[in-house]
Amino acid sequence: MGCAPAELALKSINGECDVELERAASLYNPQLVKMVKGLNKDIGDDVFIAANARKMQNDFITNPELY
Repeated sequence: MGCAPAELALKSINGECDVELERAASLYNPQLVKMVKGLNKDIGDDVFIAANARKMQNDFITNPELY
């Protein structure tokens, strides 16, 4: 969240991500994954997914040969 273009445009002076928003996302994301797994377990099927878009983007940048 802290590296979203809108956040960078509004708050960043030197192009750095907002540390507090990044911290909030790092606390929220694991709980979201846990919740999604619980919902799918209750339903009995994999209906919901959680995707970490930032991790995917960083992987594209750091490991382009894989893609």
